[in-house]
Amino acid sequence: MGESEKTVGLSVAYITCPRLAMAQVLGRQLVQERLAACVNIIGPISSIYKDTALVEKQEYVLLAKTRSDRIESLTQRVSQLHEYETPAILAWNVGGNERFLDWVTHSLSTKQIT
Repeated sequence: MGESEKTVGLSVAYITCPRLAMAQVLGRQLVQERLAACVNIIGPISSIYKDTALVEKQEYVLLAKTRSDRIESLTQRVSQLHEYETPAILAWNVGGNERFLDWVTHSLSTKQIT
């Protein structure tokens, strides 16, 4: 792996979805478009928040592993596909197992899946 690939930062994006089917569609799309190397879907989880009233509902969480320089594109694509008007999309820079981080970087450097 080249030195320039090693210096690319990696991130995990946290995205919530109201339904498993929506989470699966988003996850597949992000991987197929090379906006994420891997997506995990967790849930259902319980979410509590205040809109016009207190809301308690079940949602699903996507954890998308990606390059930090793809977070903006990932956010735009999720916003286009998501059924929420304002989807929850958060991202953190990450470190970890070097071999896995190298795999993420390499996966996002190869040709797009068709």
